[in-house]
Amino acid sequence: MKSVSKLAAVVLVALCSCKQQENRVLVVSGNIRNAAGKKIMLAELPYASSSRLVVDSATILDSSGNFRLQASQSQENVYQLFVSNGAGFLLINDADNISVTADVLEPEKYTVQGSPASLSIQQLYKSFLPAYNNWQAANEAVKSMEQNKQTGDSARSAVLQQRDQQQQQLNNVLIQYIQTEPNATARYFGLGMAKNFLSPTTWNEQLEKSIAAFPNHPGLSVLKVKAGMASEQGSHLLNKSAPELVMQDTSGADIALSSFRGRWVLVDCWASWCAPCRKENPNILAAYRKLNKRNFTVLGVSLDKERAAWLQAIQKDTLIWTHVSDLKYWDSKAASTFEIQSLPFNMLVDPRGTVVAINLTGDSLTQKIAALLK
Repeated sequence: MKSVSKLAAVVLVALCSCKQQENRVLVVSGNIRNAAGKKIMLAELPYASSSRLVVDSATILDSSGNFRLQASQSQENVYQLFVSNGAGFLLINDADNISVTADVLEPEKYTVQGSPASLSIQQLYKSFLPAYNNWQAANEAVKSMEQNKQTGDSARSAVLQQRDQQQQQLNNVLIQYIQTEPNATARYFGLGMAKNFLSPTTWNEQLEKSIAAFPNHPGLSVLKVKAGMASEQGSHLLNKSAPELVMQDTSGADIALSSFRGRWVLVDCWASWCAPCRKENPNILAAYRKLNKRNFTVLGVSLDKERAAWLQAIQKDTLIWTHVSDLKYWDSKAASTFEIQSLPFNMLVDPRGTVVAINLTGDSLTQKIAALLK
């Protein structure tokens, strides 16, 4: 309740600080090609919510693709212009009139006029994507090497070094953007992206620097509160009986957490779309392979929303244990049962059903669990 109250207080301050701008109107107009007959919507992405709020919509009537949307605006924020069942384009309302030209067949080539901050986050994506693709390829090389037990020490060292170099290059793209971006809302957006890749220590350092530069920005304040909530999450479960959770596995059968009584079980809450979770999966797999003969197992609890993506991630990451999900994203029963605010999250439950550790991560995961199993 304390964390929820802190977040509510931040939201209230943000709302109160914007009353003087209530009469401003945001106009987004332009041309979306190859979208005749489709609905186009403008949505605000509130700082304190994971759901987008549609503020205006229209139907593109003909092949000209012309549109004009508008909405009252109380503060600078991130918006998304998107075509129903199709492409989306991110904007920041640092100007009252923004023009967008795009083609739904080539959405990555959209152009923005009138909004320097919107251009900035578009440029961030252009810089980010090649670095991300190189990092992903390096991670796949590491996974392939781990499956090939014949790999020599020198080759293994080279592959790991390449992975680390690509990780650092990706981090540098994000850090450089956050440190130099002059718009507070764009910096907030960059921090949101970086959360999935930077270490918690580095990310918090960048957040603190941004708050120092923009002490009154409501989005940055919300990020700080959420970071505090994430660091505290799960602490209320320690040394208590694990809450019961019943969800369906990949075959549709009901699986109860209590059915694992008598064994040590790491309840791993993750999702296919969560980059830090996917990065952590090899550590969990290593722990499982080393300790599963010592009365230890893993229960994967996914906050996915698409079954195909969930199953594909399980197979691709070689997650050879029981998996459950209700495919309800952040509305998942697991999120409310364990009071999860961010992923990844895990808790180690002993054979009596008591939570004895939370948030076990990194290369030392196996050692930490092994020590507790003694």
